[in-house]
Amino acid sequence: MELVVQLERALPDGSRYQRLGPKELGGYALALARCWRLAGLERGDRVMIMDFGCSPLSYLASSMYCPFLRRGAAEMVGCIPVCNDGVGTVIPRAIRMIEVLQPRVVYLRGDLVPPLLQALQETRLCVRTWVVGAEEAVPSAADLDRLAQASGGEVLGLVRLDAALFMAQQCSRCRAFHVWTDIYRVWEDRGCLATAPRFSPDRSYVSSLPLRIVKGMCRQGPRHIRLALLP
Repeated sequence: MELVVQLERALPDGSRYQRLGPKELGGYALALARCWRLAGLERGDRVMIMDFGCSPLSYLASSMYCPFLRRGAAEMVGCIPVCNDGVGTVIPRAIRMIEVLQPRVVYLRGDLVPPLLQALQETRLCVRTWVVGAEEAVPSAADLDRLAQASGGEVLGLVRLDAALFMAQQCSRCRAFHVWTDIYRVWEDRGCLATAPRFSPDRSYVSSLPLRIVKGMCRQGPRHIRLALLP
């Protein structure tokens, strides 16, 4: 039993499709659940996901959506996910959904920040935390600052490396990206960050993002590896 997922970016071998079995889906969903908790989500909260349906943020959210996934992040955390897909109407629809559903945390693609900022000039939304990220891409610091000012909420980042089934959530306390050592191996390879999921060791990957391992620990996760995103 496998789920075949279309990727935004091609794999190193040129393929745009990824096959995931139940073990890989379970390990990947656990990483997403850990990200949600670090972002502040608790049992009973609502989380909105503004991304494509083929994004791991969407298909790992719940076993009700994803075949062969025994427990999604929502089942692990105990919160309620709401997915908002659709390029053309995603922002107007998202504004209305946020007003009605009042999610505690909103995950959104980095390329949606500029149109969201434009919409926020005409309306005020009450969102405690925005988490911005995309597959192997980093939104501009200026856009993130403007989003924080326009919304009044906290803005965090998310690092995604879909080829390696990898996610790292930015911590509000230390501002570094936390990596869970029971889920991923992380090391530096000729000045670049390399990673491999422990639940699928053959999927090792070297990222082009300017990420570096930082020393020290954070109270939010004393045993976590922490990554810094260089300017």
